Order: sequence, then C-alpha cells, then structure tokens
Amino acid sequence: MQSEIAGLAFVTFFVLLILFIIFASKNKKLMNQAKENIKKQDLVAKHYPAINVALRFGFIGPIISGNQLALQAYGKTGGSVVVGLALLAIAFTYKASLFLEKKAKLREAEGDGGFKVRVKLIKKHCPTDYNAYTIIACFGGSFLGVYLSGFGINQAITFGSLIFILFTPLDHWVHHKFFEKAKQRASTN
Repeated sequence: MQSEIAGLAFVTFFVLLILFIIFASKNKKLMNQAKENIKKQDLVAKHYPAINVALRFGFIGPIISGNQLALQAYGKTGGSVVVGLALLAIAFTYKASLFLEKKAKLREAEGDGGFKVRVKLIKKHCPTDYNAYTIIACFGGSFLGVYLSGFGINQAITFGSLIFILFTPLDHWVHHKFFEKAKQRASTN
C-alpha cells in the first residue's frame, strides 16, 4: 500500500513539474525576466569569469562531499551543520552575484572591454610575467590535486573546491596588478 502511494506521489510530482514548466514557458513576464537575468549573467561572466565560475560551481563540491565527510565523522549533527552552511553559502552567493552585477555594469559604462581584452593587453606588454604566473598557478594546482588525492576523493573534492574558492580573489587581484602594469607600459610606448 505504501509503495503504491509513494509511486503515485512521485508520478504526480513530475506531472505537476512538467505542467509548471509548460505554463512558465508561456508566461511573457517570466520569459522577459529570464532573458534579463541571462544578460546580467553574461555581463558578469564577461568581466569576472573566474569569480563567476567560483560562485556558481565552487560550493557544490564542498556541500556534496563535505556532507559525506561530516556524516562519517559526526553523524546527523555534522550533516545538519553542513546543510546550515550550505544555506549560508546560498545567501553569500546571491549577495556576491548582486555585487558583481553592479561592478560589471560600472565597468561596462566606463567602456571596459572585459576580461579577454585585459588579458590581451597583459600578454602584449607583460608576456614573461604573465606566462610565469600562469605556469606557477597550473603547477601549484596540479601538485595540490596530487597531494589531496592521497587523502581520498571526498577530501580532495571538498578541500580542492574550497581552495579554488579562496584562490579566486587572489587570482583576480594578480590579474588587476598585471593590467595596471600593462596599461602603464602601453602609455609609455
């Protein structure tokens, strides 16, 4: 009896989900809002690609794998703590994405060409420094991955993702410093 009810509830949920998706796709207001959100996300990705990826996907690994680690180590209490931290991460991600949208709009209004244009200028005027930084970052990430893989997959995913999230602002700062240096060299030439 219970298995029939569970199966019926499962089917009902998916039928209602499909109906909601169909009605939502016909709603002009929702479609316009979705298009506007996509434009905002593309603008953020244009100016802050690494931070955008870190905010979107960086918390997934620690939540999934970290939850397994917390459940193994602390039981249900540890799992509850991870769920609470996940809710906090959602709020942090939302606020950070709003902040990045504002910053990206300001950069666009100033006529900034985006991250790719900045990197082209950096590669043109500071190629040695930029290539050295890129090689060091790649080798550092590779060695970190090899080191963390010795602890187990859950630990590697959890701590690797957290280190990626923490490294992203440093990477942005380094790119900004290289861009300032490249602008200075471009103006003296």
